[in-house]
Amino acid sequence: MGLFAGVAGARMMDYASTRHLRDQGNDEWLLTDRIVDDRPLFVGIELAGTAASIGVSYLFHRSGHHSLERWTSAVHIGVGVGGSVRNYLLKPPTFITASPLNGFQSSR
Repeated sequence: MGLFAGVAGARMMDYASTRHLRDQGNDEWLLTDRIVDDRPLFVGIELAGTAASIGVSYLFHRSGHHSLERWTSAVHIGVGVGGSVRNYLLKPPTFITASPLNGFQSSR
């Protein structure tokens, strides 16, 4: 049960960090920005990811592959937390604008 709670926590962190990423003006690279900006749809995708991970672990459990059952959750947690940390560490994008009088200027 602890690993499943870890998977759910990692998915919640992914949701929060991806919303933070989008609120800063960065683009999501795995899903389209339209999907991420549609909050109910994005929550549904995160829930489906959690359910899929638990389902795969259950199939490994039923077939006697208990080590793979644990590894599925552990890898899912690791990837989710790693992606969340990356999202929080990204800086907002810097936009370059051209002005006929001043040349190129940074907007930040």
